[in-house]
Amino acid sequence: FTPIPQFSASWGGKLSALGDRGLGVGIGFQPFGGAEVDWPADWPGRYRIVTVDRRVYAGTVSVGLELLPQVRVGGGLVYYYTTEKLTQKINTTLLGGPGDVTGTIDLSGGMASWDASVEIDPLAGVPLTVAVDYKHKATQKLDGDVSFSPAFSTAIPPYSALFASTKAKETLTVPNRLNVAAAYRLSKPLLVTGTYTFERWIVYDA
Repeated sequence: FTPIPQFSASWGGKLSALGDRGLGVGIGFQPFGGAEVDWPADWPGRYRIVTVDRRVYAGTVSVGLELLPQVRVGGGLVYYYTTEKLTQKINTTLLGGPGDVTGTIDLSGGMASWDASVEIDPLAGVPLTVAVDYKHKATQKLDGDVSFSPAFSTAIPPYSALFASTKAKETLTVPNRLNVAAAYRLSKPLLVTGTYTFERWIVYDA
């Protein structure tokens, strides 16, 4: 169980200069994605992975405007920020080391992107709403460190450079995301909705 905070606030009003068209402004902070998984420290695959702790957050500032009574457009800025900590075991016995050593990579970084959307009531007098939302990809440049515990570089002089703590970098892309949705009010208390989402994971070749 991993509690992660989520916060949002918005304001809506009318613009008399545009014939009392609606205007809305909102900000939000929420978890966007990631994973937190732990394997036993002695499991057979410990030399590949032991723990994964990746958290991707999204902060958004957006504005929506009613162009016509049946057409509303919106857009804003999105900032993604990622923290990532991965650990694995390294068997140093054959190198004259102390046995299993834990290698840890600890990275973080973020990148800004943008969002655009439109919401339409296509048929006058029919309680149907159609909306499209697009979020552009964000290629984050993560920076951090690689460390080893217990430290053993001095115990194996030929491998000192290989097992010394060092800086690390990673490129982590949040892909393009397209949402297409529709809502139909069957009766006053009942609204039926549906959404199609396309995420362009093709940015990852492997």
